[in-house]
Amino acid sequence: MTENIDIQRHRAVRLMADAVVTFGVLVLAYLAFDDITTDNSTDFTAEYVMLAASAMWIAVLSLRLLRIRHAKLGIASLLFLVAAMWGQRRVGQGTTPSFDPRYVAVIVAFGWTLILAIVLLRRGWALHSERKPDPQT
Repeated sequence: MTENIDIQRHRAVRLMADAVVTFGVLVLAYLAFDDITTDNSTDFTAEYVMLAASAMWIAVLSLRLLRIRHAKLGIASLLFLVAAMWGQRRVGQGTTPSFDPRYVAVIVAFGWTLILAIVLLRRGWALHSERKPDPQT
């Protein structure tokens, strides 16, 4: 019984930790995106590194979600990641908000990432809340 509770606790903490990291990645990606589109700098190496790191996190998280049988979240995350990577090629210095499909793809991917983080946090919290205390303690 204790082993089952420990496994459930580990899964809940993992989902909530993934949610917190995803929120952080979302903020960093947004700041990089904002800097690239609004700054007059000539070198955006740091910003592109942040975007690449964000993409790697989403890829790893998507594969992990697929592995733990959250297929819908994992597949959707991979699709939004691919769309964002496709759209990001169009986004650069001086890009203004528009209905250009590539710009929209990037913005929608940001929205999905926020939704994903919220869903992970809620699922983790629900799993943690349904955990029953061990009657022997």
